Amino acid sequence: MTLLIAFPILAQPVFADSGTRRLQGHGLLFAAGAGEAFLKGDGSLTIICEGAGSVWIKGAEAVTAYGEGRKFDFAGGTMCIGWRGRIHTCGSQLEVHMMGGLIKFFAAGSGSAVLRGVGVVRVGEYFRDWPVTVDYLP
Repeated sequence: MTLLIAFPILAQPVFADSGTRRLQGHGLLFAAGAGEAFLKGDGSLTIICEGAGSVWIKGAEAVTAYGEGRKFDFAGGTMCIGWRGRIHTCGSQLEVHMMGGLIKFFAAGSGSAVLRGVGVVRVGEYFRDWPVTVDYLP
C-alpha cells in the first residue's frame, strides 16, 4: 500500500521521549509508502487506492466511494476492501485506518497521523522516513 497524505502545514520536528519520531505543524502533509496509516481528527480526507488493501472509516459525516472493490456500510462506519479508486470522507471526529499497498491520501484539518511501514512523509519543508507520528493543525 503506497500512502500519500496531504495537509497544508508549516512544521517543526518533535521527538517523543520513547524514541518515536514525531512531526508537528500547520498546513500541508504528504506521505507515500507501504504499511499502515492511522488518522484521527477533524477535517476531510481523499484516499486514492491503486491496489488491494483495506480502509476502515469511523465517525464520518459523509463517505463517497468511486471505483471497484467491496464496500460495506455499518452503523459504526464504512469498510472498503480490495478497493481501486477514490474515497472521500469528512467528519468532526474522524478515525481512519488504512493498510496494504498502493494507497495515496490527501487530508485537511487537524489531528494526528501514525504511519507505520516503509515510506516518506513531508510536512511543510521537513521530510522524514516512516515510522513517524504527525500532529497537524489548520
